[in-house]
Amino acid sequence: MRYTITETYTPAEETRVSEVRRMFQKLYPNATPNEVTTFYIWLEENGPDLLPPGNNGDSYQELKSELEGLWGNKAPHLARKKRKSELP
Repeated sequence: MRYTITETYTPAEETRVSEVRRMFQKLYPNATPNEVTTFYIWLEENGPDLLPPGNNGDSYQELKSELEGLWGNKAPHLARKKRKSELP
C-alpha cells in the first residue's frame, strides 16, 4: 500500500514526511504504539530536523498522524491464534 499525503505540504515537508515514514517502516516493520513513542524520542535526540513543526506545539501528535497506517494496536505475536474449531 502506497501512502498518500492528504494534507497540504510544501515540497520540503513532503520530502521530510516521506523520509520519516521510510525510516520508521525500516526500523519497525510491525510497529506498535510504543514504538511510535520510541521513534519520536530517538528523533528528538538524533534528528530533530525530521520532527514535524507541531502547529499546536505537539510535534508528537503530528508525528503520530504522519505515521498513520504504519503502526497498529497489537504486536503480531500477541494476536490470538485461531482454535482448531475456527479453522476452515
